[in-house]
Amino acid sequence: MSGKKLAQTTRRIEEWREKYDMAFLYQVLHKWLGELERPEASWTIQNLIDSGADFTVQTPFTKETCQREPSNEMLVGYKAFVSLRGSYHILAQYRQLIQRDPKGCREALYLAAWCQWAMCRWPDNTYYSGLVSLNGYNLGNVYGAIIADVDDGFIGELGDLLRRPEYQHDWRRTSVKALMSADSTYIDMALGRASDDELRAQLEKNLAELGRLKGTRKGVLASLRVMLDILDRDEEALDRDLREVIRSRRANPYNHLCLYALAYAKTAMRRGLQVEVDTEDCPLSLSRPAEMDYSALELPRPKYGFPWERQ
Repeated sequence: MSGKKLAQTTRRIEEWREKYDMAFLYQVLHKWLGELERPEASWTIQNLIDSGADFTVQTPFTKETCQREPSNEMLVGYKAFVSLRGSYHILAQYRQLIQRDPKGCREALYLAAWCQWAMCRWPDNTYYSGLVSLNGYNLGNVYGAIIADVDDGFIGELGDLLRRPEYQHDWRRTSVKALMSADSTYIDMALGRASDDELRAQLEKNLAELGRLKGTRKGVLASLRVMLDILDRDEEALDRDLREVIRSRRANPYNHLCLYALAYAKTAMRRGLQVEVDTEDCPLSLSRPAEMDYSALELPRPKYGFPWERQ
């Protein structure tokens, strides 16, 4: 299948593989998993207030004191899941790129998605909070769950939690609105929640909006084209556009796996399309659909229960 030449790996991946020390990551995982053993890990904001916590803070420049508004980010359990979410993402990359363990990588991606789910379920999330809204970082956990071949029920619940209207930013930029709309449409595509005609109409609208704007990155446009390629069952275009997505995402210094391309490729193969792209950051060992059994995987949870389990 034709397509612009795409390097099998990148210098950044090779340097990361040579230099990354997993000892620190395991220390972080151990620390925050340990925090979930504390009774306070099940607390809500009201529990924190009832404990007599001091919310006084000092401004850095004027040194004046003021009262900080209590939020979930102050809670032991919530902070643990925020930290674990990021740590499991790094663990997924380590398992795939260093240990060559696709199964272990999928497990870590599921664990990261589970942490995002726990954050979304936590009572009293701040309205318009970037931690539980539909944005690029949080979407990575939905894409990760798709790559991990987690059951559709979990993926659907996580996607719906992230799309709750009350937690969304009022994006004024047309480009961001169109991109978030396309990402939301992809979730529905992956779950089979809308007809192909409905999906195509929305994606074509988003692509036209983004195409009219100056400065829209090629990779962004390629992502939307990939979704349309899947609907059109155009394998040649799919191959070309997948490579463009990977090429553009390689500019991100923090992600060594292209979650977007991996998820798109998996969705394409689930629809019976052939995918030949097989690079270190988008390997077929992850994008190829697999039957996974997570029944024995220990999912992190507060020792004394989630807040909603204690009410």
